[in-house]
Parts: sequence; C-alpha cells; structure tokens
Amino acid sequence: MNTDKHGSTDLERLPGALRSRRFVVVAVGAILLSAAGIFLYDLLQPEPTWNGRRLSSWLNDLRTDTQQSRANQDQAGTAVSAIGAKGIPLFLTWMNSGDSPVKKVVYGILPRRLQLRWHPQWAYDRQWMAATAFGFLGTNAESVVPELSRLLGSGKRGRFAAAALAGIGMPAFPVLTNLFLQQQTAEDSAYGLTGFGDMAMPILINALTITNRTVHQAAFAGVHFSVYNQYIWKGPDRSSRIVRSSMSFNQSNIGVAMAAHTGREKALLVQTLDQCLVSTNQEVATAARLVKMQLGL
Repeated sequence: MNTDKHGSTDLERLPGALRSRRFVVVAVGAILLSAAGIFLYDLLQPEPTWNGRRLSSWLNDLRTDTQQSRANQDQAGTAVSAIGAKGIPLFLTWMNSGDSPVKKVVYGILPRRLQLRWHPQWAYDRQWMAATAFGFLGTNAESVVPELSRLLGSGKRGRFAAAALAGIGMPAFPVLTNLFLQQQTAEDSAYGLTGFGDMAMPILINALTITNRTVHQAAFAGVHFSVYNQYIWKGPDRSSRIVRSSMSFNQSNIGVAMAAHTGREKALLVQTLDQCLVSTNQEVATAARLVKMQLGL
C-alpha cells in the first residue's frame, strides 16, 4: 500500500464512507468464503457409497420431512444395510460430532435467503443419521455398544446414543438396564429401554419405587411413554421416527413424575399404571399391580 510524504496510507486518505464500504465488502467476502469452506468440508468428507450415492444422501431419504415415497425409503434402507459395518467408523464420528463456533457465527449472520440455500449439516443431523444407521445394522453393530453407552447423559448426543442402542437390540439391553439405575444416565437409558417394548416395562415399572428422584422420574417417563406412544417405535419405518420419539419423550414425560405425590402428577401415575394393569403381557400387569400396592395407590 502506498504512503505519502506524511506517512498516510491510501486507505487513510479515503473518505470515511468509502472506507466503511470497503470494510463491508471485505467482511462480507470473508463470511462468504468461510461459508463456502464449511460447505466444501461437509461435502468432501469421505463416506462409503452405494450405487454411486453417498451414505448421508441415502440416510436423508429416510427423514420424515423429505416426504420420500415408500419405495425410495425402502431403497435407502437397502443401501444403508448394504454398506453395513463399513460405515461404523463414520457413524461413531457423526455421533460424537459437535458444531464449530465459527460455523454457527457464519450461519447466524448470513441473510435469510442464503441460510435457506445453504442447508448446512448440523451435529443434530449427523447424530440422527448415526442413530438411524445403527438401527439398520442391529446386532451387527454390537461392538460399539460400550462406546455408545459412554455418551448417555450428554445432552442431545446422549438421547441419540440411547436410540442407537435400542436399534442395536439385545446386546445393548443389559447395558441400558444397568445405566438406568444411575442418576446421570437414567433419563437417556429409560428412553433407550422404551424401544424394547413390553420386555423393558417390568424394569421401568419396578423402578417407580426407587427413592432417587431422577431415577424415579426417568422410570415414570419411560412407563408413560411406552403406554401412550407405543406406535412411535413400531412399523417398518421405525428408524425414521427417532427424532420425533426423542422429542416426545423429553417434552411429554420428563419432570411430570409425581413431584410431591399430589395433584396432577399422582393422578397421571395412577392412570398410567392402570393402563399397565390391563396389558396382555402378564409380567407387565403383575409389576403394575405390585408397584401400585407398594406406593399405596
């Protein structure tokens, strides 16, 4: 940059408005370059492919908000299953992922029209894809149960890890049962156990007698969720409902459990246990009857 005999630079000799305009142009350019860099980073991350499409592209077809046809969803499920264990390292990376502060800032200051065009892949999206994929792999992903279990109790990541463990199935059941009785992991473990249906219900019902408030609330959340939201975990598109079911579990159940054994909370607990009493599964009905007696309900 040139200077005059007084040592002033070209930029310093520009009128104030022009200097401001140049600053805005440079700032906007830097933002757009950052956005482009983040977009390319997401796009160019190595992924397994099937029939010429990336794994994340197939998984996006399973999202309920994409309104894909049943045939397209079936094909996407076939693709994820075909990729199989080759995708496990990537699924674990997705499950552990977070959002860069720079990415959040850049996205937040972009104009709305550019935000709508960009559609960045957030940690939430990657964790959903990982949980969905583990649901397709089932027991073939047994080896990752210990690593997924360590994520329980870590916010949204923990809730998706619980969904992944439920999708893996029986190898994860003892782990979820044990972690359910620990305060930090009780809520996520209870959500994971709801994926096992009547098999987990006696465990959840009997835990209603535990005095630890967090475990008690998680137990009631699991029982109530299983009684009134069973449809969520059922059907051929079960894995595509992970997000909706985790949100429902959190919003509708956590914290409503019998706070002071009074009012609505107590009535809701009684109502829920009464529904369990008429279950066709005798273990569930027996557990509900015994717990009602122990709680004096």
